[in-house]
Amino acid sequence: MTCGESDNVICKHVLATKTFYVDLNTLPIGVTVVSATAQAAEDASLIVEAIEVVQADTTIETATAGCQDTVLYADRAVLVKLSGGAPTGEETPLVVTWTQSDGDVDSLDCRVLITGSELGT
Repeated sequence: MTCGESDNVICKHVLATKTFYVDLNTLPIGVTVVSATAQAAEDASLIVEAIEVVQADTTIETATAGCQDTVLYADRAVLVKLSGGAPTGEETPLVVTWTQSDGDVDSLDCRVLITGSELGT
């Protein structure tokens, strides 16, 4: 796997609760994220447990050899926590939408791949 190979792709087991971050450091200088929402329109069983604007600078350690850690800057990243979902083998679009301090609203499509079995539930 290369450092940028899995941008905007979230892989999770159907029984797992998974937290991931959306890095919005490409916002214009001085612009911050005020609020955010997320919606998975095609899979009603995929639950957005939490979504919040990152309030403090946070370093995410990279497990891939040769890749640098990622620094998420306060008010320029969003935390999303997902649970559930249907293990169809198909990608499910998840749209993350945010309001910016300059009044603009923007969105980013993420792809969620849910795998595994629901045995034991």
